[in-house]
Amino acid sequence: TLWLAENSVGIHQIDTHSKKVEHTYSLGKSSLFFIQSVGHRILIGDNHGFLHVLEQGKFTHHLPISPKSIRAISVHEGRNELAIGSSDHCIYILDLQTFAPVKTIHGPLNSVFTLCYHEHFLISSGRDARIRLWDSSLDYLAVTEIPAHNYTIHHLLPLPDQGLLASCSMDKSIKLWDLEDMRLLKVIDKGKFASHGTSVNRLWWNTYSQTLFSGSDDRTISEWKLF
Repeated sequence: TLWLAENSVGIHQIDTHSKKVEHTYSLGKSSLFFIQSVGHRILIGDNHGFLHVLEQGKFTHHLPISPKSIRAISVHEGRNELAIGSSDHCIYILDLQTFAPVKTIHGPLNSVFTLCYHEHFLISSGRDARIRLWDSSLDYLAVTEIPAHNYTIHHLLPLPDQGLLASCSMDKSIKLWDLEDMRLLKVIDKGKFASHGTSVNRLWWNTYSQTLFSGSDDRTISEWKLF
């Protein structure tokens, strides 16, 4: 199943074999910024700061989380927690089953565009171009802050099997970091590697080919062999 967000309608559920829309779930005229699947649940964040929960063909929750847009969602099933990044410069931690609030992190200095869990760390970034690590085992204590890019960081992607964290940015670059100590290992940019000419917005790791894919405002998708 492919889940597709359309701002004028809502969420489309598409069968990837028949290539047909099976269902459409209306959410009005909301801008939808993030979709995350967790088991049988689909979690959706919108520009009004609402978290919508779709389960077994119907919406079960429409939760007001933030006064501004929800831009990122990440799940730690081991801790039974859900992290939400918002344009109000906050990260919201919720219980994954009940969606009850657990904690609000006020540390980021601007909009939070991307979140990911790695082991007991929550890693965040966004418009302030800094990568931050929060220790969930210590009540989300801030442990590391790195000035990582020149402009907005759009996506963080942990590659634990390779011991890497990949980041991409409006500064047109992709950077690879050591997951253990957050040392910068490599910069993939247009000057050295004929990379993208404009903002790099999204990353994806293909486990079968062991390659990294990147998508950009220059309307291209690139594939990278890292090793």
